[in-house]
Amino acid sequence: MNNKENLKYKCLCYGQYTLPVSAQEAIAFICPVCWRENDVFIKNDNESSDENHRLTSKEVKENYKKFGKCDK
Repeated sequence: MNNKENLKYKCLCYGQYTLPVSAQEAIAFICPVCWRENDVFIKNDNESSDENHRLTSKEVKENYKKFGKCDK
């Protein structure tokens, strides 16, 4: 994983700095903490993501709160 100086952007799931580039540039980047795969093609939190087992961003965030990762 990149060293902390390179992590300048927040994970869209749990809000901590784990992205080395902006979310729009982090195509298919998998967060090393919550395991969410960045999906640049979804337009809102209620659209399902092919990269995340058809879960919506809203479901991924809820799973992180419950299980500590994007998918139980």
